[in-house]
Amino acid sequence: MDCCGNDNKRKNAAPKSVRNGRWWFEKLAFLTFFLVGGYYLVTEHRAHLFGFLPYAILLICPIMHLFMHKGHHRSSGDRK
Repeated sequence: MDCCGNDNKRKNAAPKSVRNGRWWFEKLAFLTFFLVGGYYLVTEHRAHLFGFLPYAILLICPIMHLFMHKGHHRSSGDRK
């Protein structure tokens, strides 16, 4: 019981094994939905994806430069 006298246990709650099985089923259903949707998205729009690749390579260069040189900044006390 909490400070107001309410019982924290849910009276109509399903047993843990039923909730756990349902959770896995829902997770599998969403994963299947996104995999099938992704497959059809890639197969139907392959020309658009391949047309974007040269631009993606050009965009990756500055992004990698920003992240790769993050640790190269020296503080004023490190100079010799």
